[in-house]
Amino acid sequence: EELELKTHHDNLFYLDVAVDKAAVENILQQIAGIERLEFTPVSSDRRAQVRLHYTGETVPAKLDRIVKEQGWPLNEFRKENLTLEETFIKLMEQADDSRAVENEGGQA
Repeated sequence: EELELKTHHDNLFYLDVAVDKAAVENILQQIAGIERLEFTPVSSDRRAQVRLHYTGETVPAKLDRIVKEQGWPLNEFRKENLTLEETFIKLMEQADDSRAVENEGGQA
């Protein structure tokens, strides 16, 4: 339960559309709440696969609306969870940050 709380704020979404990457990237970068885009290399110029890291609860609804408005042919559209490795790395980074703050507090 504690681990879930520590990693809960990591919202991920996966989008696979039959549209060129540049067009998708240009539009997605304008959406408030999207923190990072990770594009998967694909063999076609007319396909974009992207993993989105976002904050807030409205981003999936915004993505749905944009896909429909743009008329993007949709291959996949789903919420993702962190992998076990990503969860471990995130927890280790948080532990390191906590120790750094504790050390700074003791030296003041």
